[in-house]
Amino acid sequence: MTGSARNASGVLLLVVAAASWGVWRDLARSRDERSASAERVAALGEEIGSLRAELAREVARRALLEQRVARLDTAADVAVPSAAAGASATSDAPEAPDSATALGAESPPHAVAPAIPTLDEQRLLAAGFAERDIERYRERLDQIALDQLYLRDQAAREGWLGTPRFAQEQRRLASASDGLREEFGESLYDWALFASGQPNRVAVADVIAGSAADSVGLAPGDVILRYDERVVLDAGQLRDATIAGAAGGQVSLEVMHDGEPLRVFVPRGPLGVRLAPALLEPPPAG
Repeated sequence: MTGSARNASGVLLLVVAAASWGVWRDLARSRDERSASAERVAALGEEIGSLRAELAREVARRALLEQRVARLDTAADVAVPSAAAGASATSDAPEAPDSATALGAESPPHAVAPAIPTLDEQRLLAAGFAERDIERYRERLDQIALDQLYLRDQAAREGWLGTPRFAQEQRRLASASDGLREEFGESLYDWALFASGQPNRVAVADVIAGSAADSVGLAPGDVILRYDERVVLDAGQLRDATIAGAAGGQVSLEVMHDGEPLRVFVPRGPLGVRLAPALLEPPPAG
């Protein structure tokens, strides 16, 4: 091979090598770009996933807030005393102590329920009550509800909503329901509580060691049925019963203990229990 041929061949090899280098460089650059692009896509995917999760949480928070606002609106617009359907504030408060407890705490005589209770009239009919009595009971509940609504409307318009005056007026109106038990009889009153899904008994939430309740074997979960031969419908009634009459006199106490009725005798006075509301189907009418 002549020198010129060798030179030409060398030049050709250099050109080919340069071209190959360029191709390899382009391929490497393309590979790097694809890798970087994949990383960006992955990062974007993670960011999108995070944003979607945050959006889902925000939607859930908003839905929760809307539910809370709706409940508050309902409570503000249709509030009635819980006693209007036959329950007192003490029976609505979880672990509300009666005056028979060692704590001796006082509870407000009435509270405002968040909504008008729904009275299941068909259940009352099935229990054996007369339709005319059920209708009269319903009319009284409706009137109590309207009185509460008008009271709140007046207080809001005149600027004394939430004041001691408002609380006093609420108690005054709520006292109108206190006579329902006497007016319609204990049986209908009891069933009206049950048929509206409101507590109609009290359960033992805790027993204080060394107390009268402890001495006769009462335990958490027991449901108090009768005190001194009278049906106990709420904690306020039990509180009043324990302080009536002479202290220390023996009175009967009937409870549902381990699913069975149990009758014991305790000295009138502090039982030494903390109470929780309970719902129990009453015996049929009559």
